Amino acid sequence: MLLTSGYNFEGYRIVEYLGFLSGETVLGTGFLSEFSAGFSDFFGVSNQRFADKLEQAKDAAIQHLLEKAVNAGANALIGIDIDYNMFSANMIGVIANATAVKIEAIEAQSSDLQILPVMNYVPGARVRPVQVLLGESSIALQLCSYGEPLEALLAQIRLENLFGQTVDLGSIAFFQCTAEEKAGFWHTEFAPIDLSLARGVCAAEVLLCKTFFHGKQTAHPSDSIRIPYQAFQLSALKKAYGADAFLSFSIEEDSWTCLCGTRNPSSAEKCALCERYKGANAPVGDGLNPLHLAALEKLENAKEIYKFVAELETPPHSPQAKTLLEGLESNANMERLYGNMKSSSLKKIRQFFQE
Repeated sequence: MLLTSGYNFEGYRIVEYLGFLSGETVLGTGFLSEFSAGFSDFFGVSNQRFADKLEQAKDAAIQHLLEKAVNAGANALIGIDIDYNMFSANMIGVIANATAVKIEAIEAQSSDLQILPVMNYVPGARVRPVQVLLGESSIALQLCSYGEPLEALLAQIRLENLFGQTVDLGSIAFFQCTAEEKAGFWHTEFAPIDLSLARGVCAAEVLLCKTFFHGKQTAHPSDSIRIPYQAFQLSALKKAYGADAFLSFSIEEDSWTCLCGTRNPSSAEKCALCERYKGANAPVGDGLNPLHLAALEKLENAKEIYKFVAELETPPHSPQAKTLLEGLESNANMERLYGNMKSSSLKKIRQFFQE
């Protein structure tokens, strides 16, 4: 039985609330305790007899509470609160209150999780969903928060499959949000949901409706922007620059756009939202980037694709890039015998990004 005065356990999710329980006990202080207390009061010293009585009463109340929780089928208690009362005739009353719950380890289902990139964002929003985590019959969110603490949230979620079809999950409430070790990132509890129709999904759109913290609700705008990339391109971008990356870095005449999607004036040295420095937005190395795919798809054949990539990856920036170059060169050479190998080369490049 796990116990806490808080409302969640790190590494676990609550799967069922079983109700509010209380355990009570009443103990007499006894003649000797009273005499000892008077003695301690006169000399201004602590009284161990009364302390022992309080400890005994507290343990009895908690034990009573645990027995009720076991009978209710719980394996954890949250929100534990202990109250002390003094009755007449030298009697001490102790009441232990808590909510009985069933919990299960999140790690138990981590191997089965499917991680989907969130393909939309709200400009300027200080709380942003970045990834959707799907279990067999549950869903959770990873969020980036720029200084806004979270406790619970309500979100509209829509999943997309490989053919561009969508499955609208409607509004889902998440009643627990936990800060991750990585600063600024949070994850919600796993909410049970029917995912039988969500086959072949590869991306998601998430729109925050409301967030909740310490009794205060915050409404969120509904005008989100769709990211102009394919799902695997966005995943590769996040892998290279961080989970809160939504757009590639760009410079305009009088402004520059940060990886987080925020437009900043040219004079700004760092982003107004995520505080990335302007230089930190530059591409990593000069090698092949997932955002090159749009240009690659416009080329005519495998020979042109090989030439394009070879110029970016000369010399190869990694063993994986070397293997890719060899495969693209092979496709270019085989075109004389087998015809246009463009689609095969693009497939190799997509696999390279996904790895």
